[in-house]
Amino acid sequence: MKIKFTPLTLFSLALLFGLSTSCSTSNVVMQVLAPAQISVSSDIQELALVNRYRPGKGEGLLNVLEGALTGENIGQDRRSAEAALGGLTNALAGSPRFRITRPGVELKGTGRGDFPAPLEVNIVRDICARNRADALVTIEAFDSDTQESCKAEVREKKVKGETIKYTVFMAEKNIDVTVGWRMYDGQSGVLIDEYRMGESVYFDAEGDSEAEAYGNLPGQNQVTTRIGEVTGNKYSERISPTWLTVNRRYYSKGSDALKIAKRQVRYKDWEKAEAWWDKALDDPKEKVRGRAMYNKALAAEMRGDLSLALDLATEAGQKYGDKRAYSYTATLRRRIAEQQILNEQMQGAPE
Repeated sequence: MKIKFTPLTLFSLALLFGLSTSCSTSNVVMQVLAPAQISVSSDIQELALVNRYRPGKGEGLLNVLEGALTGENIGQDRRSAEAALGGLTNALAGSPRFRITRPGVELKGTGRGDFPAPLEVNIVRDICARNRADALVTIEAFDSDTQESCKAEVREKKVKGETIKYTVFMAEKNIDVTVGWRMYDGQSGVLIDEYRMGESVYFDAEGDSEAEAYGNLPGQNQVTTRIGEVTGNKYSERISPTWLTVNRRYYSKGSDALKIAKRQVRYKDWEKAEAWWDKALDDPKEKVRGRAMYNKALAAEMRGDLSLALDLATEAGQKYGDKRAYSYTATLRRRIAEQQILNEQMQGAPE
């Protein structure tokens, strides 16, 4: 995955929050509990999270040599690996599926991007028994490679009616990160998941000189730490149901009833909004009736009644020809399928 953090990106992300209006529709956000990418046994409720990245004997020198060749700061990956584990801890803390604990132990690994041999069974069982955990989750590999470049660009600007040329230096930084995670069963001590992920982050900055452009780039430690946090969140999504913020469009124009209902949605009064959409179903215009039916489907989804939402969205499309309904029914079918998986995964959730 490639992530680009620029002022424009941050501004765009800010627009996802709250309500925004575009043409005849408005935007509303909702929280959805998405299923994990893999299903973990319902017997596993408590996770112990441990860092196994720090190099053991004989590995430290290799790591220093690698850092010298790739441009990494000494100790940078070690701090980023801990940040990744912290990102996983924070993400799982917000999940209803597991309880988590951080034992005061640190296991030795390779200190590089390659996995060490799996932990011995007795070590896994001992850590889990001491911490009353059902499974052990470890970060066992972490590596980052950084590349920087800078180029000059001649631009033009108007000054008192005259065209003036000037030079701008544009610096770029690209960091590729590899992270390796493992999960062990606390009872048997055997490996139950091994996952290697890659992330990339791209930054750019400008300056009046090459040195200034490079100086305006974020620090290497800051960037890699941020990537560590992102990878922690990503592994959480792999093993645990995760709350996601999703966007939904609804019709807010076309009739007085739709406009009034929009105000109710702003205050999250879905019951009153739906009452106005019911009135809009009696509108003489078929387009308005289709929009009202579509909105009622959204209200049903907001209540968690996905089956009713699908029925209403289907009717909006088939009976009234609402074009948005076709893509929305596909979204609802996917959510219904995911909900079945989610129900199975949440059987192991602690009370």
